[in-house]
Amino acid sequence: MKLGALSDFTVSDDERVRGFSGTAVYQTTFKLDSTPFTQLDLGWDNDFISEVEVNGRKLGVNWYGSRLFDLQSALRPGENQLTIRYTTTLWNAMGRKPLQPTGLIGPVTLQ
Repeated sequence: MKLGALSDFTVSDDERVRGFSGTAVYQTTFKLDSTPFTQLDLGWDNDFISEVEVNGRKLGVNWYGSRLFDLQSALRPGENQLTIRYTTTLWNAMGRKPLQPTGLIGPVTLQ
């Protein structure tokens, strides 16, 4: 399933998305004329597990705390591929209330 924008899964009109538990994969391609950026900031990720990869290079896993990832070894001029694997808990899939906000909210930015 493809979503058009970053959002909290629990506010979706689709029941399958609202109760999602597991790993969601976010991917995008972006082009740079130069590489002045040194960090990727995931913004708000609802404190779940995020794993970041740029151009096939794994940049790390975040379980809590800072959502900054070092880009210096991965970015290149031209086209770059960003992949974020975002893993939730089972809370929402088990029908627990209230639902936990889930999904990568962002904003995801290069710094």
